[in-house]
Amino acid sequence: MDNQEKLKEELWKIWNNNPVFRDNIAFLTQAHLRSLPAQIVKESVERMEDIYRYDLSYETSTPPPLHILNVEDTMDLLLENPKSFCRFGDGEFFIIMGRQIGFQEYDKELATRLCEILQSADDKCYVGLDHRYFKSTSQFPLKERDYIKINGNIIRKSILEFCNRKKLYIASTLSNFYIDYIRTNEEYRRHYEKFKQLFKNRNIVLFAGRTVFDKIQFNVFEYAASVRRIFTESKNAWRQRNEIMTAARQFPKDFTRCFILGPTATVLAYDLAQEGYTAWDIGHVAKDYDYFMKGVPKDSDEGKNFFAPD
Repeated sequence: MDNQEKLKEELWKIWNNNPVFRDNIAFLTQAHLRSLPAQIVKESVERMEDIYRYDLSYETSTPPPLHILNVEDTMDLLLENPKSFCRFGDGEFFIIMGRQIGFQEYDKELATRLCEILQSADDKCYVGLDHRYFKSTSQFPLKERDYIKINGNIIRKSILEFCNRKKLYIASTLSNFYIDYIRTNEEYRRHYEKFKQLFKNRNIVLFAGRTVFDKIQFNVFEYAASVRRIFTESKNAWRQRNEIMTAARQFPKDFTRCFILGPTATVLAYDLAQEGYTAWDIGHVAKDYDYFMKGVPKDSDEGKNFFAPD
C-alpha cells in the first residue's frame, strides 16, 4: 500500500470514528471557502491541519519538535535518577494564557513564574510536559481524544512558544496514567508498582487540599516510611504559597515534599528544588491509583469528572 492509499485509509477511520471531525468538515462546507474572509480561511485550514497532523497515522514519521519522554521512560528515569520534578498540564498553560481553571484563579505572578520555569535550563528539577499533544490520539480514551482535538492547537502553540527545545522533558501525565490511557490491567499495575517504589522507605510530607482524600480508599503511599499531611484550601492555593513554602522548609531535608495543589505545586516544587530540597508535584496520582484499584469505568459520570475540583 502506497502512502496515498494509507492516508486515505487513516482518513476513513477518522471519519467513521470521530464525530468532531465530521462536524468540523460540515461546518467548513456550509459556505464556499472562497466566499469567506481570507483570515478565516487561513486560520481554519491551519487549525485543522494541526489538529489532524498527528491522527493521520498511528506514529508520525516526523520527529516531535520537543524531546518529551513517554510515561514508561519517565518512570524508569525517576527510579534510576530520582530528583525533584514539576509538571505542566493544560491547566498550567491556560493560566499562562490568562485564563482561570476550576481550582485556580488567574494570577499574573503565577503565570510569569510558570513561563520562567518552562524556559529555564536548570537541571535541579525535572519538568514535565504532556507528550500526548504530539502523538496520535488512537491510544487514548474517547473523551481524551476529543479534548485534545478541541484544545490541542492552542496548547501546542503555547508549548512550542515557551519551552526550551534543547531540554529533556518528562511526561506530565505520569500521575493520570489510568484515566488518560488505554492499557491492560497488567500495564496499569506495573506503572503503579513503579510509582509506589518511588515512595518506598521515604519520609513524605504531603501538601494537598483538605478534601482531596475524602473519597480515596486505596493508598498509593503504602511503601513510604512515613506520611505527614498538611492540608490547605482546596482552591486557589497560590494565595497561600508563602505559608506553604514556610511550612515545607520546616521539615528536615531528608523528607520528600509532595504536592497536590494544581499549578501552585509546579512553582513550589521547582523553587524548593533550587533550595536543595527534594520536592515532587504529584498531581492526581492518589486519585488515579484509587480509580484504578476500584475499577471506576472511564466513561462513567465519575470517570468523566475526574479532573473536577475535589
